[in-house]
Amino acid sequence: MSGARRTVTFWVASLLVAACSASRPGGSGGPIKTVTVTPSVSELPAGWSRDDFRAAIQRAADRWSYPHVPCGVQVLVGEPRPEWRAVQDGTNLIAVRSRSWCHNARCSPTTTYPLRATAMTTTYPEGARGRSVVEGDVEVNAVFFQLTDSGASVQPEMRKRPVRLESVLVHEIGHVLGLGDVCGDDRAESGRPNTAGCGPEERARAMFASGQHGDLTADDVRELCRIFPPVGS
Repeated sequence: MSGARRTVTFWVASLLVAACSASRPGGSGGPIKTVTVTPSVSELPAGWSRDDFRAAIQRAADRWSYPHVPCGVQVLVGEPRPEWRAVQDGTNLIAVRSRSWCHNARCSPTTTYPLRATAMTTTYPEGARGRSVVEGDVEVNAVFFQLTDSGASVQPEMRKRPVRLESVLVHEIGHVLGLGDVCGDDRAESGRPNTAGCGPEERARAMFASGQHGDLTADDVRELCRIFPPVGS
């Protein structure tokens, strides 16, 4: 995303925050929904430390959190855990898969993920969206992708396509919060979203089905606030 677009996005989000704050007595509001995501350290991206991994998750989580956005939700990052299974257990797990790109390392026609998917999020109840999501587990594809940071150097010997982990996580945390893919409901047999008919505004969104944007657009913020109304509203 260009610097100009980032500036516009930040400006729009700042206006929304200011408008929301002005509507609250003394600038304070009511209760804010807290959602905690937990790093799994059973596997880490190649060349990353536990602290690096957690910091990338924190930066991605901050994009969706009040007061960075005016919506009534804060995304916190819990203490890293060795747990690696993506199952409904009350924890919103974020795990890296570097050995096999299959749900919980069990490969079958129904549990092997699309090879070109940078990550997959399972929400509970199955397929839940919006406020009905009670938990979401993120599995990140380090089998076919090299997960990089903004300042990390690409390692050519890995022979994997580099992707910025933080940008991948921004999209997936959106799913944990109940947002669906934008312009990605129509999928090929391989599971890859068909985005040929998507417009430029849809493609710019953090929740665009094939996107890897590190910033939210005003439409992303609007959708989040629909699920988590602004505090004090």
